[in-house]
Amino acid sequence: MRCFAALALSAMAWSACALAPETLHDIALGDNDAKAKAIAVAAVSGDIAYLPLLQAVLDGEVQTVGDAQILLVKGDTATDLLTGKAVTPLPENRDDVVINNRIRKELRTAIAALKLTAPERAVRLAAAKELQTGADEELLPAIGTALTKETDGEIKGLLLLTQASIQLTSKDKNTRLAAIRALAESKILAAQACYRPIARDGLPLIGAVPGVTGAYIATGHSVWGILNAPATGEAMAELIADGAARTVDL
Repeated sequence: MRCFAALALSAMAWSACALAPETLHDIALGDNDAKAKAIAVAAVSGDIAYLPLLQAVLDGEVQTVGDAQILLVKGDTATDLLTGKAVTPLPENRDDVVINNRIRKELRTAIAALKLTAPERAVRLAAAKELQTGADEELLPAIGTALTKETDGEIKGLLLLTQASIQLTSKDKNTRLAAIRALAESKILAAQACYRPIARDGLPLIGAVPGVTGAYIATGHSVWGILNAPATGEAMAELIADGAARTVDL
């Protein structure tokens, strides 16, 4: 794993000039939609030079100076990602690249897609497992390319499952049918069950915890957690801020 990380770093140390400036710009300075699109471009490029950039954004090491500079900042040193040159001294008017959970997921998925080319089996296996929960239709070309090169049976099986799961939503009937057949013929890798929080009367538990000042609880929604979350959150906010919930009769 360290070997591949070193390979990725050397590929970008710094081949920043080889990376598309518009992609760099959108990842660092674009809105969330532009960031997501640029990250997807990096993911399907197959260019491992993007790996350190994506990881640095995820780790909070990329900062900007207006619209002119995009910097990789490590301690007291900085590199201009558009030119690959060291920047000294560090500009004082730097801004962090702010990302939300959606972009974090996009970054992790893109990093996993690029790691499918790693020479180390452990790295490719971890990447294939990561893609099982985060890949979407945009990554099908990258997954397809990896499948043509992959020789490890376990990794190939994971990628085939991920590919088929994505293709289930294809607009093409034959593609959907092929995906169904692939899933039907696949080996079950794991099965699991889980407990859901629910009270004996089936009603959620929402309110102040008796005897504990400043402690509140909101649980027991069973399978309706996502559906009831907005109303629960609003009621809890009213209870904490105003001392009583008005939106919901608790």
